[in-house]
Amino acid sequence: HVEAAMVRKPKVVLPAEESARLRLVRYAVAAHPLTAGHELRPEDVVMRETGEGGVTGLEVAEMFGRRLTRAVLTEEPLRAGDA
Repeated sequence: HVEAAMVRKPKVVLPAEESARLRLVRYAVAAHPLTAGHELRPEDVVMRETGEGGVTGLEVAEMFGRRLTRAVLTEEPLRAGDA
């Protein structure tokens, strides 16, 4: 029974918690205007508490070196699939 108690269960975010969760997590946004086809580099990104969601620091790190599939405005959140 101890093993069953030690199993880590995924956190279920309740609808009432969602807006607070979005404010607490930092998301990657464009540091300056980026064109479609631009090779994403660390200096192109800043982390912000956007409230809009997007990709986290770990997720954006995997995007570095890839080309953007769309143009991204300054302070606009990057999304999964953008690179």
